[in-house]
Amino acid sequence: MAGIDPERDVDVSAGPFPHLDLDLDLDAPPDARPAADPIGAQAYEAADMQGALQRSLLPAAVAVRYDGETDRVTVILDTGVELAFAPRLVQGLGSAEIDDLSEAEISPSGHGLHFPRLNADVYLPGLLEGVMGTRRWMAAMARATPLRVVPRDAPWEIKRP
Repeated sequence: MAGIDPERDVDVSAGPFPHLDLDLDLDAPPDARPAADPIGAQAYEAADMQGALQRSLLPAAVAVRYDGETDRVTVILDTGVELAFAPRLVQGLGSAEIDDLSEAEISPSGHGLHFPRLNADVYLPGLLEGVMGTRRWMAAMARATPLRVVPRDAPWEIKRP
C-alpha cells in the first residue's frame, strides 16, 4: 500500500506532522518547501510577552562563583544583591568537589544555574523562596536535621492566639 510504512505500520502519506495540517511536498528539495509555523504567530507573541513579564518581575543572575574558604556559592543578581548559600543545603550539590562547583554556568534567562560536572541545576526564584530541592528531598533533609530546643530562660515569649 502506498503511504504505509511497513516497519512502523503507520500512514506516512500525511507527512511527519499530520496533526498540524501542513501542506508539505516531501519530495521537493528542502529549500522549495514552505516554512512551517507549528505554534502560530499569536502563540509565539503570547509566550514572548510572558517571558518579558517574567524577566521584569524576577531578579536574574549576572555572575556566579564558588568560594572554597567559606564553602559558599555566591550569585550576583541584576539588582545588585548577592545571594550566598552552602552547597550542602541544595539537592545535587551536597557531595560536590571544589572543581565541580567552580564551573557553574548561568542559564540564558538568568534564572537558573547549571553545574555541568554534576549535571545539576538550581532554579534561582525557587532558591529565593527557600526551595532547595524536591519536596521529597527537602522532607528527608528536615527529618535528618535535629530540632532546636529554646531554653526556658529565653528573653522572649511565644504567644499563641
